[in-house]
Amino acid sequence: MMKTMMKNFILLLLLLSDVSTMDHVQKRVLNGVDCGPSEGKHYVLLVSTILKTSLCGGNLVSPKWVLTAAHCLEEKFNVILGKHGGSKKEVGPVYKKDAKIAELTNVQQDMALFELPVTSETGLTTIGLPTNCPAPNTETYRLMGWSSTKKKGSFKNAFKLDIPKHLQCADMKLQAECVPFTATEKQLIKYGQEKVICAKGEHGQKKGKVNAGGAAVSGDSGGSLVYNENGTPVLYGVTVEGHGDPEVESRFMDVCSFTEWIKTTAGIQ
Repeated sequence: MMKTMMKNFILLLLLLSDVSTMDHVQKRVLNGVDCGPSEGKHYVLLVSTILKTSLCGGNLVSPKWVLTAAHCLEEKFNVILGKHGGSKKEVGPVYKKDAKIAELTNVQQDMALFELPVTSETGLTTIGLPTNCPAPNTETYRLMGWSSTKKKGSFKNAFKLDIPKHLQCADMKLQAECVPFTATEKQLIKYGQEKVICAKGEHGQKKGKVNAGGAAVSGDSGGSLVYNENGTPVLYGVTVEGHGDPEVESRFMDVCSFTEWIKTTAGIQ
């Protein structure tokens, strides 16, 4: 009896440990709505091979290459293709050691590319890379993620991911500049974030609004900030930081700053 109780206790501690280590990779869209059927077909999910849960999002930039946040990479993970707007298929494993991580002045940045073990054939389409740089700051962008649609505050709900059936979207506006990190926040950042853009939910400027603006919250790091450019979706940001508060900016790695690296690494013409 005591041995069984001890085993269960140890298992609980391990599970808590796994959840706490996953916290830094989980950023989800708050106050999102279901994306349209034609939106987000480039979006993939990174899935833990240990807990079988969603770790992060990713962006299909070519039939075989996915762009995500570097801090999303576990030593080994699987990838779900076609969950939104395609034929769902799980592929893998993918290994962190094989991924390519962007660098600036010899500092690894929070931007990574990895190659799929198979070519995507699931009805997905690739997302375009920006040619109009820097990112236009007067336009409305779409934040995309497989997100929790509401906050969960109690401990008893800590293990409930509350992942909706459909990819979530929220309108965002770029901010003129990003609020600098505090000294404590800098210590928590594993990879460099020298090249970032920041955005807030379009309706998130005031408290008390029924239609609160969107925000990145805790499971969709690596996800998308997309601008519809003359009818073509273009990826301008990769989600790396969010606080689950529409009044606080969410951070995205600036794809404009890495376009040539992405094209060269993924063999995009």
